[in-house]
Amino acid sequence: MKPENATPGNFKHDGQIIYASPDGHFSIAKGEWTEDEMNRFAMRWNGDINDPEDKGYPSVFGKPFWFQLPYDIKDILKTLLEHSEPMQLK
Repeated sequence: MKPENATPGNFKHDGQIIYASPDGHFSIAKGEWTEDEMNRFAMRWNGDINDPEDKGYPSVFGKPFWFQLPYDIKDILKTLLEHSEPMQLK
């Protein structure tokens, strides 16, 4: 599933996908968590982005969800994104 299509009722990201892995399997988004109306970061494993039946993880009863990250992780995410280079697996 494409991350922009994962739109559960409790997290509104308005298309603000701030990171997507090159293969499309993992994403981080910024949006508003409706319980406290605060801006948050969330992540998910998208599964096969070319398979509309694959809802990725997390999903509940076949509906895709985002996993909320603590707000104070923003500085860590910013640093990682600014200094990241493609990882070479050995």
